[in-house]
Amino acid sequence: MLVQADLTAFTALLFVRNPGRHVLFDMDSLAAEQSRRRIYEMVASEHIPIQGYHLPFPALGHIDKDGPNYRFEPAHWQSAL
Repeated sequence: MLVQADLTAFTALLFVRNPGRHVLFDMDSLAAEQSRRRIYEMVASEHIPIQGYHLPFPALGHIDKDGPNYRFEPAHWQSAL
């Protein structure tokens, strides 16, 4: 499992869908984009589960390739075991 902290800022799904998007918090925009693309490519191609602070509930799932970008597939959630 990969635990994603600040690979993306406040709206993670925006960056998953478009890793080339840049925001003020990217101190080095090019390096930030390269990091997002490298990490998302790795977790998508190796089917590594991802957990992220800025992902929507349950903040656990997988990243899948979607053309040149990616999409987040949340894990199935059950409130009772």
